[in-house]
Amino acid sequence: MPGEIQKINSRIAGSFAQTSWMKKLFVSVCLLSLLVLAGCSSASSPQGVLAKFLTALEHGDIMEAKKYASADSQSFLNMVGEGKNGSVDVYKNQDFVVTDNVRIDGSDAKVEVKGKSSDTGIDFSLRKENGEWKVVFNLGSLFNSAIDGIKKAGQDVRKEVGNAIDSIKTSLDSLP
Repeated sequence: MPGEIQKINSRIAGSFAQTSWMKKLFVSVCLLSLLVLAGCSSASSPQGVLAKFLTALEHGDIMEAKKYASADSQSFLNMVGEGKNGSVDVYKNQDFVVTDNVRIDGSDAKVEVKGKSSDTGIDFSLRKENGEWKVVFNLGSLFNSAIDGIKKAGQDVRKEVGNAIDSIKTSLDSLP
């Protein structure tokens, strides 16, 4: 009988050791997953970088915006910061909304931004510089974003006109 108790105690201890080992493994995997997710934080994503950049512009903080801008955008931001023709005021209090519409192609990215009261967005360009996403913010990128925005708006208008024409045709077809 004492031998059987000893065997049972041995099995329980072995089972506990296995359970303890599995718990440690589970906890380790969970912690590792959290560290990986923290390393992929949204602040370093194209959307996160663009959000910080736009927030800085909305507050008129050009020095902060420059931290998130590409190297070739710095001189344009200097000009905006000087406030020539009220240029810095254009960005203040805009309430930009960075959407989840992101297209990444290697070291380039496009992120859609909308105003809180707008359905049509424009795409901002970002590129990786030294492994970090930076906003491309210069006359060329703003011009391209404006052209893309006009194209999107035109597509929306064409779609609405097409729907209206289809509706009129359906109404006309139902007349005797």
